[in-house]
Amino acid sequence: MFHQLAINSNTYHGFSLEDAVKGANEAGFTQIELAAVKGHTAHVLPDMSEDELQEIKILLNEYGMTCVGIGSHSNLMREEGITNLIKSIDLATFFDCQYVLPQQVMRIMIPMLLKMKRC
Repeated sequence: MFHQLAINSNTYHGFSLEDAVKGANEAGFTQIELAAVKGHTAHVLPDMSEDELQEIKILLNEYGMTCVGIGSHSNLMREEGITNLIKSIDLATFFDCQYVLPQQVMRIMIPMLLKMKRC
């Protein structure tokens, strides 16, 4: 079965998350990977408050969007990158999404990590 492609909010680098979600919706997308790259495209970050995260959920809902992943792009060769990955898994759990993308080569391992985190 074919599943619709998702768009990464980093496509709208330099724009607000609201602009990114609105633009993705207008382009016909219903699934989005939220960019969580501090200092680059920080549409969502692990250190956001519960209220800020709830506002993002409301925004996604208003536009009929489902978050399918968190694009954190952490350097897993460094301790802070591993810490960021763990916090990004928490974000994925909050948004009920299946993927965290710290690096392209990690795409296969993350669904396993998410399942372990939820158990």
